[in-house]
Amino acid sequence: MQVSLGQCNTSALPLSPEECCIKEDCQGCSTSCVSDAGPRWIHFPVFEVQDNCVDALSWDELRNLLRVLRGAPAVPSSLHGVLARRAVKDYRAFVQNLDSGHQLVLTDPREVTWWFWGAYIGERPVGSEDLGPCAANGGVAPDNGPPYADRAFFEALAPCAAAQLEWIHPIMLVYMLWTFTKADVKMPGFFQVAGDYLLRHLEKLDRCSIGMAPWCFAKMRVPHPELFQLVSRDVLRRECAAENAIASGEAPRPADCLAPRVMQNLFWSFARHGTEEAERPYCEEMIETLQKHARPFFDNDPGLVKFVSQMCPPYISISGAEVHPDPFRLMSCAIMAQACVEMEMTEAEFFKAMADYVVKGLNVAPESSEGEYFISESGQDLLLIMRAYAKANVPRKLIRAIAGVALQHVVHRRDKFSSWGLRELHRDFKSAGMEPKFEQAMSFCPAANGMARRWGRDDKPITRSTT
Repeated sequence: MQVSLGQCNTSALPLSPEECCIKEDCQGCSTSCVSDAGPRWIHFPVFEVQDNCVDALSWDELRNLLRVLRGAPAVPSSLHGVLARRAVKDYRAFVQNLDSGHQLVLTDPREVTWWFWGAYIGERPVGSEDLGPCAANGGVAPDNGPPYADRAFFEALAPCAAAQLEWIHPIMLVYMLWTFTKADVKMPGFFQVAGDYLLRHLEKLDRCSIGMAPWCFAKMRVPHPELFQLVSRDVLRRECAAENAIASGEAPRPADCLAPRVMQNLFWSFARHGTEEAERPYCEEMIETLQKHARPFFDNDPGLVKFVSQMCPPYISISGAEVHPDPFRLMSCAIMAQACVEMEMTEAEFFKAMADYVVKGLNVAPESSEGEYFISESGQDLLLIMRAYAKANVPRKLIRAIAGVALQHVVHRRDKFSSWGLRELHRDFKSAGMEPKFEQAMSFCPAANGMARRWGRDDKPITRSTT
């Protein structure tokens, strides 16, 4: 009995699941039939899937195959094992084939990670685009499904990767953990083993992966106290190394300079991890360090597309492009502020500097390019920053300053907010002493008129975590 996984025509990828369905009555060959032209059938025996069935496939073809398998009614479990072994083999070969002069960074494994074709991880080069299931085959529009393989593939990948951790570069491993996290596949055993490996090789991580590793563990709620403790020490080591380089008149290494997005991830991760009393001391120390490190970044222009400064020099991607970090966006500020509130560490100077930065970022026309860069399209960051400052133990004038320039952006994005969001915003503007201005501005919004009778209601606050 044979299984056929689709008729793959290299000029017409990707095919639909109906065209690439699993068939159990195929009389074709037992290995992949590869040709440079015309259609080809890839046949897999049900009980004996061999690795060479997929070795001839390109990364783009593997992405398309996973997309097809995701919609197929039944898939041999051995096929996911073959694909998982191919994934680990590609990860090992990718590092071995790198130019000896290139310093691996977290964005480099993007194309070789063919089981995830979604958004960029970390900072992206200007003008770059997300990968599609068939990014290099004629511009065919991708499907609307999740941009990653199904759960069965990840369940096969975890033990395969765990058995070969010593041959996987730590940065590559962080990228792999990120794909598990984005796909919401929680495998605590694999995460624990991976964390044990990472904590022995933290010095090999670049600046993006030193922030992403704890983010993955915190997001999946997999406790690993030793990893968090050693990450906090390593961040301090990098900060000291950067300061010493600058003091001696040298340019600091990009790996030693925390970028805004990295700080955002560390704030959020350690605040979530620090809810346990035993972990709180070093988490508090980490938050204090991050507050000190972030303050100088608030002196810059929040409307810039990229942050260009020797405070945080660019890294070089695998394509040779200089990748400058993104400046703090409004969502970054909201996440950091909420993390400090949850840790009860609303340090006055930090919140004052952040409020001044937020006011600068919001003091632009809603339709301007600066406003589009700084504020998310959904406007949820407006709600979150108002919520955080309303809950923080800071002078009321700070939330009044933010509310004064935020109102025009709330009105501009009014259709993006839910009924709950409008009520929360109303409460926050009321706490800032700006309830009349908020109601007057929103009274001209047809979508908000139906909310008027409910704005005065004393709703029970809803707690939401920021990710």
